[in-house]
Parts: sequence; C-alpha cells; structure tokens
Amino acid sequence: MTVAKAEQLDDKAGIYRAKFGLTFNQWKHLQKLGYTTDQIARYFYAWQRIVRRAIDREYENADYRLGDQAFLSATQVSRATGLGQFHVCNLNHRGKLPGSKAGRYIAYDREDVLAIVNRDWSDEEPKRSPLAAAFISWLEMK
Repeated sequence: MTVAKAEQLDDKAGIYRAKFGLTFNQWKHLQKLGYTTDQIARYFYAWQRIVRRAIDREYENADYRLGDQAFLSATQVSRATGLGQFHVCNLNHRGKLPGSKAGRYIAYDREDVLAIVNRDWSDEEPKRSPLAAAFISWLEMK
C-alpha cells in the first residue's frame, strides 16, 4: 500500500482493515456501499460468530473420523466459511490450513479452521485474509 493510500484511511479504519485482512480497495468498496468503520467492524464480528456456529454444526456431522476424533471435509469447510472447495484445498497446499490425509482426501481439524476465522491479519504479510471476499459477499447480501 502506498503512503497516499494509507493517508486516505483514518487510524481506526486502518487498524480494522489490517486486522480483518481486507485490502484497501475492499475497504473502500464497503465504504462506497454506505458502511461506516464502526458498522463494518460490527458486521465483521457478527459474520465471525455465524461462521463459527456453521463450523460447529458441520463438525457435529463430520465426514471423517480418524481414530476417535472427527474431521471436516473440504466441502464442509467450504459450506461453513463461504470459500470455494478449490480455495480450501489451495490453502492447504500453501500451508495456511493444515490438514490430515484421510485416504485420498484431506481432512481438516475444526480448531485449524477456527484459527483462520479468528486470526488477526495485521501481523501477516501480505495483510490479506482468504476469508475477506466471503465476508464482503455476505455483507453485500444483507
């Protein structure tokens, strides 16, 4: 992000944007839709709660069991988070979402999926959450 772009956001907006993993253009898009900084933050936390509940529901009906522990399939992670199945698998291949082999499929631990949902992206480089587009799509549907 250039210095000129950084100066266009107030401090509070810049902190939230980095924490949520939204790009500058994604943040500006939400502002053009009429959302204030506080509204974006409130909706983001509400969206996180909804996704966490969806992950819990999927976990109750987990597709895989390795030993006595339940694991989620890529389809279940996709349904709960709003990411596409390909993107879920891509996150695994890039090392962002750990998974365990279950035959020819990859099984995802509930805690690893929750870690991505709850992560503070302000310490990451680049500061972009893979879930940012899913959040924006959810907010646009409201």
